Amino acid sequence: MKSLTCSYSNLHSLSPISLDPKLTKLLNDQINNEMAFSYSYLAMSAWFEQTLYSGFASWIYN
Repeated sequence: MKSLTCSYSNLHSLSPISLDPKLTKLLNDQINNEMAFSYSYLAMSAWFEQTLYSGFASWIYN
């Protein structure tokens, strides 16, 4: 049976597109913002759950 190997050089050579570094930075910034907001909503949900606003907590969590 043939074994498959995967390395960075293999993945890099199969890359279908090459993004402009400026666009890459913008995409990474957006992803970081989305993650930060996600953690903020999770923290708010936990806080509302602790303060007996469970209905609001479940609304924020979902």
